[in-house]
Amino acid sequence: MRELLWIALLAGLLTLGCAPGYQPDDDDSADDEVVDADGDGWMSDEDCDDSDPLTYPGAPETCDQKDNDCDLNLPPDEADIDGDGVAECQLDCNDHDETIYPGAPELCDDLDNDCDGSISEEEIDDDLDEYTECDGDCDDMDPFKNPGAADLCNGLDDNCDGVADEAFDNDNDGVTTCGEDGTFGTEDDDCDDSDANKYPGAPDVCDDNMDNDCDGVSDPMEVDNDGDGATECGGDCDDSNSEVRPGAYDVCDGLDGDCNGVIDDGDLDGDGAMVCDDCDDYSIADNQTDFDGDGFSTCDGDCNDDNADINLSDFDADGRSTCEGDCYDNH
Repeated sequence: MRELLWIALLAGLLTLGCAPGYQPDDDDSADDEVVDADGDGWMSDEDCDDSDPLTYPGAPETCDQKDNDCDLNLPPDEADIDGDGVAECQLDCNDHDETIYPGAPELCDDLDNDCDGSISEEEIDDDLDEYTECDGDCDDMDPFKNPGAADLCNGLDDNCDGVADEAFDNDNDGVTTCGEDGTFGTEDDDCDDSDANKYPGAPDVCDDNMDNDCDGVSDPMEVDNDGDGATECGGDCDDSNSEVRPGAYDVCDGLDGDCNGVIDDGDLDGDGAMVCDDCDDYSIADNQTDFDGDGFSTCDGDCNDDNADINLSDFDADGRSTCEGDCYDNH
């Protein structure tokens, strides 16, 4: 009887060990625990990310760059193909161009860079001259004004380079042959577009015999009124007297003959005596200096101004001086 009981118990244990779903207990049983950590209704053995409640098999894809439905594929509209940081599902209207995304700065490229559905006003060619404002069109309402236009003589900046009528300023003096008003033959024209020193309002250059300021009148200071070869702007201090001019000899006449600012300062012979003090300004030997200290200079008639004993004095009152041949003027 006891033997039959042991046989029945053994059979029961064998039956229990072979039951479907049975797992033998071991030390790792806690690691094999199946849970739903994110509470999305899917156990961890089937949920591809049990830390995210938005990710589980069959979940709707959201624009988060994650495989929400656990199919091992990222939706095409979630990929940032051009690397600009914005995917198609984040409203990147062209995910193949890194310069195009919501909020991007508008470029002069005829593209909707900021994805707002339109290009900027600066990129629209309003006057249909093939140039936009961002291409440098300075007046997009006038088809005749653009960077490729010819520069006309009209007082306008036709080619949008910031300067009007520069094609009519050959000497680059800043004044054109058509003037600021764009009209030929008016007083603001350059009267000589081959000379940068001639234009309306230019300073007159001394002794160039030109009408520098284009007023049609020669500069009075450039006219040689007395015909002495010197003009007022050339330094002639009295252009009504031909004897007065730079380089002239200053004679004793009360005038500044050489125009150096000093009256009667001529010393032609260089003996140190000015012309008004020198009895002969053409001879260095004749001057007012008494070299021998006898009281007489050569201008006084001293026949030997190097010897004090020979002079015009008649010490013995015989009617003859030593200069007149008195060999002994004491008797």
